[in-house]
Amino acid sequence: MHQFTSEQLSKLFEFLFDSFICLDSEGKVISCSHNLAQVASGGSLQQLFPGLTLQQLDVMQIHLQSVNELLKIPAMDVELSAPLKQQLAGTVRMRVVSIAAMAEVLPGYLICFEYEQLASAESEQLQRQLQSMKSQLMQSEKMAAIGQLAAGVAHEINNPIGYVSSNLQTLSEYCHQLIRLIERLTEIVPAEQLQPILSEHDFNFMRDDFHALVQESDEGVQRVIEIIHALKDFSHSGDEAFVQANIHRGIQMTLSIVNNEFKYKAEVVQDLAELPDIECIPSQLNQVVMNLLVNACHAIEVRGTITIRTRQKEQWIMLEIIDDGKGIDPAHLDRIFEPFFTTKPVGKGTGLGLALSHSIVNTHQGRIEVESKVGQGTCFRVWLPLRQARIAAD
Repeated sequence: MHQFTSEQLSKLFEFLFDSFICLDSEGKVISCSHNLAQVASGGSLQQLFPGLTLQQLDVMQIHLQSVNELLKIPAMDVELSAPLKQQLAGTVRMRVVSIAAMAEVLPGYLICFEYEQLASAESEQLQRQLQSMKSQLMQSEKMAAIGQLAAGVAHEINNPIGYVSSNLQTLSEYCHQLIRLIERLTEIVPAEQLQPILSEHDFNFMRDDFHALVQESDEGVQRVIEIIHALKDFSHSGDEAFVQANIHRGIQMTLSIVNNEFKYKAEVVQDLAELPDIECIPSQLNQVVMNLLVNACHAIEVRGTITIRTRQKEQWIMLEIIDDGKGIDPAHLDRIFEPFFTTKPVGKGTGLGLALSHSIVNTHQGRIEVESKVGQGTCFRVWLPLRQARIAAD
């Protein structure tokens, strides 16, 4: 079995406990946590715990096989000396234990302290905040993973679609040459010989339809290429530093990505001002735009309009996304940026989109506002500084 040294034990206890004191078999302090060194070093049981004797300490002591069993035993209220109580700065309870693997190096007593649980309401609030942070972290990690996957898929699709686009252009040229060849034949071969053959194969219809087919196919391929490029840019996972970027470019990329979400449901009107580049993390702002656009689309029940507006006001850029949907109940307006809060049906939303957007805008030292009227629609307004303020070093 591995034997600990006293130095290793002290480091281990520092890692495991916020505050601890080790006493030898005679009740003298042999080590303690850094925060108690001023009041406990060189002290004794009687000085630190008035009225507590070694016999009582023996009764209180619980022998453990491992540190993992520590939380299974109850903590106790014990009278502390005034300096120790002041140093701990709070209501604490303590456990007195000995651990089998450490008995040879620490034959005395290990006293570890824990702070009492916060009041129920405060504790619940902290738990919710912790859960919120965990969920936002998971959401960010999931988006990063999806982004990496999407970028990889886009890269793999990019090559074959390049072949299709190139071959389609070549095929179009070949077909045009064949059509010109056949038209030239009509000038050489007598009509009574050639016309029955042309009519049998419906040449006139095929010639006219060919141009439309090639044009539609080319437009489709170009659309795929645009989506691939937008997807690669949108999901760029290395975009974690502030850089100069054009917010309009990000809007166009995002529209390409979410086009399928609203193309049958809403008309998108773009009212974009001339803007300078801003200092931002482009992929994160793209995420904000996507969340707001998707929310706007979901707010429209039948058919409506989504307006994207940008303006510059002094050293700030304003981005508005406005829908003419059902609006937000005034009772919900104060809660829409809370993690997990959603008015969508079960399975239709996580309640994290606006919370994540709010967090991203805050990271950019901006702010996000909302105005809404039930039955008339909603406007989300994002303010972003042109340049990020630098926090001066101490």
